Amino acid sequence: MKMSVGVVSPYKGQVRAIQDRNGHKYSSLSSQLFTLNVRSVDGFQGGEEDVIIISTVRSNRNGNVGFLSNRQRANVALTRARHCLWVIGNETTLALSGSIWANLISESRTRGCFYDVVDDKNLRDAMNEALLEDVSSSFGSLSIRSGRRNAW
Repeated sequence: MKMSVGVVSPYKGQVRAIQDRNGHKYSSLSSQLFTLNVRSVDGFQGGEEDVIIISTVRSNRNGNVGFLSNRQRANVALTRARHCLWVIGNETTLALSGSIWANLISESRTRGCFYDVVDDKNLRDAMNEALLEDVSSSFGSLSIRSGRRNAW
């Protein structure tokens, strides 16, 4: 049985960007191992996937989470996963939002389910490697692999 993976974002522009970036990369793998569904929060209403990855998009120091400050939209985003939920976002923005997202940050820290890319070397290296692969494939023979790798 194939696993279903959903990527949720509050903004249609980011949904398109994620679809464009991943569309060709996972098409053959997706048909064998998993299905990949990328949709907006509103597009996921009523749907479920085995694994959900939420991209919260916003990054600012005043806690403005935009669309996701709407409690119903936050509820839809957070309740689409059957088995596993990953939230990717800016900790400061989410923690200062004064909303359910602040509670989510606090609760995930308490439960030991919070990972910070700055503190987690394996996660940082995996993201850096993915970025390098994406950049080097985008520019063909031009490669930044010989440059500094961990310049976060």
